[in-house]
Amino acid sequence: MTPRDFDALQTKRFDTVVVGGGIYGATMAWEAASRGWSVALLEKQDFGHATSANSLKIIHGGIRYLQQLDMGRLRESVRERRALLRIAPHLVAPLQCLFPTQNTLTENRVTVEAAFQLYNALSRDRNQDLDASRHIPCAGTMSRKKMQEIAPALKTLDCTGAGYWYDAQAHNTERLVLSFVCSAITEGAAAFNYAPVKALLKNDEKVQGVVVHDRLSNKCYEIRSDAIIDCTGPWAKWHSETNDKNFQPVFAKAVNLVVKKSLFPCALALKTAHEGLSVSSGRQLFFVPWRGSSLVGTWYFPATEGPEHVDPTKQELNECLEQANSVLPGMKIDRKDIAVVHAGLLPAEAENPQAAPRLKSKARIADASRHGGPKGLFFVQGIKFTTARAVAEATIDLVSHRQKKNIRPSETAFRPLYGGNLGKVEAYYREKKKACSAYLPEHGITRLIDLYGTNIDVILAYIDRNAALAHLVPGTTAVLRAELVYVLEHERVVTLSDLLLRRIDLGALGLPDQKTIEFCAAFLAKHLGWDKQTQLENIKSLTDRYELVH
Repeated sequence: MTPRDFDALQTKRFDTVVVGGGIYGATMAWEAASRGWSVALLEKQDFGHATSANSLKIIHGGIRYLQQLDMGRLRESVRERRALLRIAPHLVAPLQCLFPTQNTLTENRVTVEAAFQLYNALSRDRNQDLDASRHIPCAGTMSRKKMQEIAPALKTLDCTGAGYWYDAQAHNTERLVLSFVCSAITEGAAAFNYAPVKALLKNDEKVQGVVVHDRLSNKCYEIRSDAIIDCTGPWAKWHSETNDKNFQPVFAKAVNLVVKKSLFPCALALKTAHEGLSVSSGRQLFFVPWRGSSLVGTWYFPATEGPEHVDPTKQELNECLEQANSVLPGMKIDRKDIAVVHAGLLPAEAENPQAAPRLKSKARIADASRHGGPKGLFFVQGIKFTTARAVAEATIDLVSHRQKKNIRPSETAFRPLYGGNLGKVEAYYREKKKACSAYLPEHGITRLIDLYGTNIDVILAYIDRNAALAHLVPGTTAVLRAELVYVLEHERVVTLSDLLLRRIDLGALGLPDQKTIEFCAAFLAKHLGWDKQTQLENIKSLTDRYELVH
């Protein structure tokens, strides 16, 4: 990949500058670059470091919209789930979900079965052009006995059976965001993390570009473009450029817990019974299996302290635990069971700040010039991880139309992402395991493909050139030293947290082993020219991430 060269950016004019490197900015950059535009993507921290990394990892198929009779959003979700299963099959796979049925008018098995049959009909093309291993089965209902066979822990639950459906799960959302970024880079996009935008350049009420600060060199640069797309969500800078008060953002704090217990074999939606201080009883929580542990959430709290303060308070965290333990007799999740607390900000309606927030229902794409702002400035306020690609496609279409710039038709629903061109998925895994069986265990090959897809070949090529890179990173049971070299050379690693949390997938289930932390810090120090103080600062920044659970 191209080096971190801001000077070169000043010699050209980009078709668009995308600000914000979460899932919405990443998909935006890929959408524009893949359609022939020159693109600069600027992120003030690391790609996918904030809300995009903090979720239940579910890629939704829109079944929740059936209850609201919102067929447009249902169909969009089906299409976008299918697109992610198609373009990133190594990172996204089907996931079974259940919810208990009751003897009530809307939740009895007959009503649920009828609703699910309608959903099956409305999503009949859900597997079109998908690899067989990524097919989404039909939804339906099951008896109480069958439910208990699948999830024996539900024997104590008062219910009549269960409704079941299938969604998909992104087992690593950080690498999925990164895959969009790297895909854009392969199409010529310039993408920089740790590059906050400081100012908007304007001339005669038209945008001319941005001023960006490179945090590594501590220098500022002007990047020229007459189309700026702000995908920064709660960190958006330019709402004051418009005369529309609706642009002033309101956000909810979304909280999920990573629990060091395998609670259920499939995703379960269960109702809470506890009346909390900020969140109400009778709401649904999801318990999602993930890497031998469980994701639990999502709770929404008022975000009253600004975008830099998203961690839940001790009171809010205690409330989450009480509600999680209220869904099933005998369930007991303690503070010591929490491996990681995920938190992020999502757009919400402006309501009573003391009440449980209500999320906005739809993504918003806005042209600032239609609201008293400068021509060429666009805002994107995303809601769902699942539909980010569709929002990016619609946004680039809008920008192209307003700017009167030619652009190719979108192909991003079909073009494999970085590492995603596996072909026949199960055959690919099988053939790689066979080819590498002499020097790597089967689970190790599976892990490498799950994370890097076809880029496993680049990692294995490092080992072919230097056999020592096949050794494990100290303190780990599966991570190869070749992975460190690969991500450093190809994936914009700047900090220790980038490496451990968002590249090689250590730290998702808790603070990595001290041996691992020290080895990886020394590795980066050697290759990035860090002094001892920089190493210690990086280690502290990483360990601070786990402060809430210690």
